[in-house]
Amino acid sequence: MTVPFRRIRTGDKYIDAVQDNVNEALRPVIENPLMRGGLVEFQLASGVDTKVPHRLGTVPQGFFVISPDSAARVWQVDPPTKLFLILRSDAQVSGSLYVF
Repeated sequence: MTVPFRRIRTGDKYIDAVQDNVNEALRPVIENPLMRGGLVEFQLASGVDTKVPHRLGTVPQGFFVISPDSAARVWQVDPPTKLFLILRSDAQVSGSLYVF
């Protein structure tokens, strides 16, 4: 989770300019969808569609498989919802997903 950069106007044009520049430099990082993601544990059985709750509260833009315990391909079966990813794998696998 990211915290917005808050500018504090001091009345000093140089300090205020530095704050404006920091704000502009941080904007791409703060607005990057990857920064609003989270880790989710998952377990999938081979060939079975599985609803995996992601807890983002919005429709995710994507996910990365992290630390799988076996060599398996994991893919999305249906479009994600505000509550779930619907995933399938070609082998039994558990691990973590970074959902964003």
